[in-house]
Amino acid sequence: MALLDVQVATLCNQSQNYLASGKPPGRYGNAHANIVPYQVFRASDQDFIIACGNDSQFVALCDAIGLGHLPADPRFTRNADRVANREAIIEILSRHFLDGRAQEWIDRVHPRGVPIGAINSIAQALDEPQVKARNMLVTIPHPLKADFVTVASPIKMSGTPVEYLRPAPMLGEHTDEVLKRQLGLDDERLAQLKASGVIEQLGER
Repeated sequence: MALLDVQVATLCNQSQNYLASGKPPGRYGNAHANIVPYQVFRASDQDFIIACGNDSQFVALCDAIGLGHLPADPRFTRNADRVANREAIIEILSRHFLDGRAQEWIDRVHPRGVPIGAINSIAQALDEPQVKARNMLVTIPHPLKADFVTVASPIKMSGTPVEYLRPAPMLGEHTDEVLKRQLGLDDERLAQLKASGVIEQLGER
C-alpha cells in the first residue's frame, strides 16, 4: 500500500471514530491515534515514516529490523496492546532506528510489504529517480536566467504532450496589449497610467 493510500485510510478511520463515539481524536503530532507504530522516526541521518497498519505488518516490520522477539511480548502482540503501551514500544523502536541510516531501514522493511518512506528535503525529492524518469523538471529560457528550471506538468499524454513554449511573463509584460484590446486604451493613456504609478512594469521582451 502506498503512503498516500495509507493517509487517506487514516482520515477515513479517524472520521469513523468520531462518528461512532462523538469524540474528536486527540492530537498525536505525526502519529496515529489508534494504530501503533504509525509515525515518523529518526535514523542516524534523517527522518523517515512507518505506517504499520496491522498485526501482520508489525511482525514483518520487527523481523525485518532484527527485533523479531517484540511481537511475542504481550505488551505489543496486538495493535490494541501497542496502543496501550505506546510509549514503551516507540521508545524501543526509536532507540533502535538511530543505529542505522534511513535508506538502510527502508531497504529492509519495504520488501516486507510495510509502508515506509524517507522524509526528503526539497533537494532530495527533486533528485528522486521517479522525478527524473517522468521528466518532472524542464528548462525554459527566461530573460533573467537563461537556464531557468521549473517543475513540469504531472500530466503526461503520449498523443498530445504538454508543450513549454515560454516562461512565466515578467511583471506587466502583457499589460499594454491587454488594456488596448480589452479597454481600448491608447498609448497616451497608457503612458499617463504608468507615470502615475497605476501600471507597473519590469520591461518588455
